[in-house]
Amino acid sequence: FLRALNTGAEQLFGYTCDELAGRTLGALMASPFREHHDSYIKAYLASGQHRMIGKVRRVTGQHRDGRHLPIDIELCEAVDDSIRRFVAFMTLAED
Repeated sequence: FLRALNTGAEQLFGYTCDELAGRTLGALMASPFREHHDSYIKAYLASGQHRMIGKVRRVTGQHRDGRHLPIDIELCEAVDDSIRRFVAFMTLAED
């Protein structure tokens, strides 16, 4: 679940960190990427097999006002004191 969002991401997507608290990263994606992301994370946590962790992929993000944004995203995992955390690096994609 989202715990932090930097000011650049707040500006890019039009949400504040507080508005997204408790939601998944999929909340910033348009369908079908939203559903794929959430199911991918569930499958990864259950099996440990990763296809996307540490790799940059292009998704369609969704601004609060409904506009679609081409986003490059890299999802990384960090474990500290047996607590698993995921960090996403997201940038507006340039074609």
